[in-house]
Amino acid sequence: MGQGRRAWTVAPPVARVSPFFRVEGQPQTTSETFLAHPGAYVLRIVNGDAAGANLASSAVVKLNGDTVAGPSAFNQQARVIEIPVTLAAENTLSAELRGAPGSKILIVLRPAD
Repeated sequence: MGQGRRAWTVAPPVARVSPFFRVEGQPQTTSETFLAHPGAYVLRIVNGDAAGANLASSAVVKLNGDTVAGPSAFNQQARVIEIPVTLAAENTLSAELRGAPGSKILIVLRPAD
């Protein structure tokens, strides 16, 4: 997926799922803007596909301009990364996958327990 913007809403208790893909050429940042009920959430990054293939060896994930997961969080063994975050009423999530073309991550936002 190239550079782009998508919009969606997070509403508890429904989790938000958003896939990000690395395409051919230079790494590009994809951004999404979404609305949410402000408060504590867990941002879960699932690295690769369901079969454990196509893992991102490097990526930068940002929420509202702040890096929540940088390149050192990703490697070929890192399948799941969970980060506590605080969402505002309006938010921007962005990801730049720097690994091999075809790599992918899935980002899930869910209310904190």
